[in-house]
Amino acid sequence: MPSSTDNFSNPWAGFLLLATLIVVIYSNSFNSSWHFDDLGNIVQKSEIHINNLSFPALKNAATHRGHVNRPLSRLSFAFNWYFHNGDVVGYHVVNTLIHVLTAFFLFLTIINFFRTPGLRGLYEGDEYFIALLATVLWAANPIQTQAVTYIVQRMASMAAMFYILAMLCYVKARLSRHFLTTAMLSSACAIFFILGVASKENAVLLPLSLLLVELIFFKAIRRWVSNRKVFFWGGIAAIFVMFLAAVFLTKDIFSILDGYSKRPFTLSERVLTESRILVFYLTQLFYPVPTRLCLEHYFPLSTSSLLSPWTTLPAIGLILALIALAVFKIRQWLFFSFAVLFFFLNHLIESTIIPLELVFEHRNYLPSLFLFVPVAIGLKRLIYFYQDKKMMYAIIIGFTILLVIGFGMGTYVRNMAYKTDKLFWEDVKTKTPQFGRLYHNLAFVYYKMEGNDEKELALYKKALEGKIHRKKEECSSLYNIAEFYRKRKNWAKAEEYYLKTLAVRPGYEKARYNYAVTLVAKGEIDQAAIVLAPLIRELDDDNGLALNLQGEILLKRQRPEKALLYFRASLRNAPRYARTQFHVGKAFYSLQDYDKAEMFFGEFYSHNPRIINVLLWLVSTNLQAGDTDDAKKYTNVLLQFANEEGFRRGFALLSENGDMPVGDQKKLCNWFHQRMKEFMLTEHATLCLSGK
Repeated sequence: MPSSTDNFSNPWAGFLLLATLIVVIYSNSFNSSWHFDDLGNIVQKSEIHINNLSFPALKNAATHRGHVNRPLSRLSFAFNWYFHNGDVVGYHVVNTLIHVLTAFFLFLTIINFFRTPGLRGLYEGDEYFIALLATVLWAANPIQTQAVTYIVQRMASMAAMFYILAMLCYVKARLSRHFLTTAMLSSACAIFFILGVASKENAVLLPLSLLLVELIFFKAIRRWVSNRKVFFWGGIAAIFVMFLAAVFLTKDIFSILDGYSKRPFTLSERVLTESRILVFYLTQLFYPVPTRLCLEHYFPLSTSSLLSPWTTLPAIGLILALIALAVFKIRQWLFFSFAVLFFFLNHLIESTIIPLELVFEHRNYLPSLFLFVPVAIGLKRLIYFYQDKKMMYAIIIGFTILLVIGFGMGTYVRNMAYKTDKLFWEDVKTKTPQFGRLYHNLAFVYYKMEGNDEKELALYKKALEGKIHRKKEECSSLYNIAEFYRKRKNWAKAEEYYLKTLAVRPGYEKARYNYAVTLVAKGEIDQAAIVLAPLIRELDDDNGLALNLQGEILLKRQRPEKALLYFRASLRNAPRYARTQFHVGKAFYSLQDYDKAEMFFGEFYSHNPRIINVLLWLVSTNLQAGDTDDAKKYTNVLLQFANEEGFRRGFALLSENGDMPVGDQKKLCNWFHQRMKEFMLTEHATLCLSGK
């Protein structure tokens, strides 16, 4: 039998095995598309779309609206964007590499635990096998796909990587007998702790985990168990760490519970429901078949009666029993006690009082790090116990091999659901059809792009019938329905759903703006001005779209001078906004300043050369200025590509918007009749809005 020393001296064989295994089982994930929070945090996050590696660019990428928010994770996405832009392969390669490194550091940490005073000599010669098997079962577990294949959850895997690396440095520092080595490793532990917190806030629990390491593996429990002060200071430390976590998560400790106003559950309902969810997590970890894994999981809320649903009380009892058993057996079953207490300790932030969403599988990535060490120890003991009984020995060996293969195959199969966004949300629909969010996302990411209007609308409406996580999601579905109708010029329906949207979320600026746009399109100018008013306080506001729309309203009220003030303010915020340039042209046209009108119309035309409406305005502007040569030039351009239906739509816009005087419209209409005769075209009486 190889000695313990031989096993400890060759970790690289373990690294190669872990790396090979992980790359194989995740090989079908490298082309998996963007999903859900990937869009808001990466694809649509302009701050991380860097094109250089300058300090200002990196600083901007690392912060969020001036606040530090998981800066290291954001920087990693920024570097990915710099090298790969929107190509998902590079992101998946980095995520997989992080998973490989985390697994390797976990393997080394477990091995070093066997060198501590609490474990030294207990598993002589078996340390390598136990550490490797435990790490393989953790790394190959299908539940980890949400932290690895789901790109944005790099935040969770990066935090776990630095967390376990800090633990490794701490244990090696405690085992070292050289002051310089101890100092360097202790400093490295502190640095990795900071990097972990900079990746995701739950890494702030590391000090409590290190305290657990001291108590269990360095026998501090034997020195402290009779000292009541340890419980006092341990409680103070726990409260302090939770305080830090709350600050990191909310930026304002006193508003930590404010988030419940946006959730469909109360503080007590969340805490009680989380007891059932924690038990569910444990069943997923030890029975992780792909059919039990999903982005969304439906859990009816637990109430204070503890029997609604009835599983609440048994779940609480099971958790308390596991913790009690871990504490009671803390001297005999060291790794069991450590694994159980570590699991529940590292769920404190995401599974207790902070008003986050109820359940996500990636939250187990860090807490589950050591859960499979007791399993590996148990399997190794069974192998020894039955080594003289060939049949049982073969069964246990076969079971261990099949367990690893089963986990690996489960991961490979689970990754298939991440291949495309449609498959991703169809998977959610199959497993948890109760949630409204899945229908909303299925409509938005697939049917909308496919152009299946009826299916898109039906899914948005079905989203409103499902379970809602928070008001924001209900608002999002209502808003998208309103947008669906607005883009199809069903103004009455659009108005109905914009009003419903604003009833749920009165401060939703985008909905308010587009509702005002709808009212303008309906011709309800005064009402549009009232709706738009909260978005505009002063001319130096930074809402360029709202400023432009206010200018349009003033233009329709025949107040071009004041409209120009708003248009100019809009252009200061968005100098390249072509729509504003077009309306500035209209304002100068109303003021009979045709030179400036042509200049702005021309600027708009240079970016939009095939829009009939702007060409009609350019023709009319030159006719009013008496420049028939330029009028003919733009007329010829227009007649080269516009058909009769195009003319109808163009003239209809002039009439509907009411921005061009009727007399000018008639003059323009007569001009085109003459030009068509010159082009030997059929005379189109429908072109003339006067009915002639």
